[in-house]
Amino acid sequence: MTESIIEGGKLVKVHGGSGLAVEGVPNAKRGMIVHSASSHADGAGWVCAKYRLTIRAVPGTDLWRVVRCPSAA
Repeated sequence: MTESIIEGGKLVKVHGGSGLAVEGVPNAKRGMIVHSASSHADGAGWVCAKYRLTIRAVPGTDLWRVVRCPSAA
């Protein structure tokens, strides 16, 4: 599974099913919020998923573990 990120890079499923990660995001840093390039209709607007970068999945690489941000109510 891969999905494009608006800021650049892609969302990937970590092998072994242990979560999600992003790779190739320019100027990535801990706490950064990235947005999925995919969206869906929600009422009168369009919504895309947001993810917060937490830690590097592999030290010294551009592969970052992420957590999905809650949707706005």
